[in-house]
Amino acid sequence: MATQAEAPASPRHLFADARQRYIESMRLLPRNRIAPAATIAFAALALSAATGFAFSAWVEKGAAIFMTYAEAGLAWCF
Repeated sequence: MATQAEAPASPRHLFADARQRYIESMRLLPRNRIAPAATIAFAALALSAATGFAFSAWVEKGAAIFMTYAEAGLAWCF
């Protein structure tokens, strides 16, 4: 049993290492959040550019593609 002369143990010194690791990880967190966001944005931009290119090529050459399939008897697949 603790007497009044004894001070209770402070938990700050018990978890100093864990506290320091937590603080260091929180300092690195914003930098780690920006990189995935930039990667996702770049991937979305690349996908939209590729989709736009494919759509424009289809609009320009779609009739020729369909006629090629019709001549080969594969128009029902298209």
